[in-house]
Amino acid sequence: MHDLITSTDSALVSAVRNSLEVLGFSDVVDVDVERDREGKSRREDLQIRESSPTIIIDIKGISGYPSDDDALQADKHAAIRMREQARTDIVGLSIINHQRHLPPLERENVMPFRQELLDAAEERTLGLMTAWDLYRIVRNSNKLGWTPAVVKPLFYKKGRIEVVPNHYRLLGVVQKAWSAAFGIVTQGELKLGDRVAVEFSIEFEEFQVDSIKIDNQSVEQAVIGDRVGLVWAGRGKIREGMRVFRVER
Repeated sequence: MHDLITSTDSALVSAVRNSLEVLGFSDVVDVDVERDREGKSRREDLQIRESSPTIIIDIKGISGYPSDDDALQADKHAAIRMREQARTDIVGLSIINHQRHLPPLERENVMPFRQELLDAAEERTLGLMTAWDLYRIVRNSNKLGWTPAVVKPLFYKKGRIEVVPNHYRLLGVVQKAWSAAFGIVTQGELKLGDRVAVEFSIEFEEFQVDSIKIDNQSVEQAVIGDRVGLVWAGRGKIREGMRVFRVER
């Protein structure tokens, strides 16, 4: 975990591979080792071959922000593999440990990739992820018991890959926060007994909804557009702007 956010070169590649295996991927191949054994020049760092499409992963640890070459290298390797193997079910994924000399929470984590790179990734079916993103996925998977079924699909997405598992549905953003409660405008339905997750800077905190209030009146269910108050008894201080998700069972 420490190497994910501090390292570069082979140490970072090894940390990424170990992380992918912890998350449930069963066929992660170190391409450098494979090509060195065959006496061939190096290309991408890893491949995930367990299902279609094959994921071509390029990994870099850098001091600053990702350049175009840093971010798009995986797409170039994917295109080469498609030509060599006469296949189209091959996609690229760039995992970049950016600003690696800074503590993770002091890095630019909201927009580490320029908008032009995000647009290009969408067009090219390329996934973009920071090593900090991967760190958070692994840490929350261990903490909250996220299963491979809800985590592995993230790595097949294009554009910037968010740290949001497939069983989370955005419920809203914290509009008001107090010491023991917070308010949101619901973007989905919510009922008593549902499980909810609040996104903090590193981890998510999940809790069961035992009370829903609308206009200071207790209700059993809220619908889209309701201004809802929820009791907070978890760890951490809720702040305005935090995202809130309903956890699907």
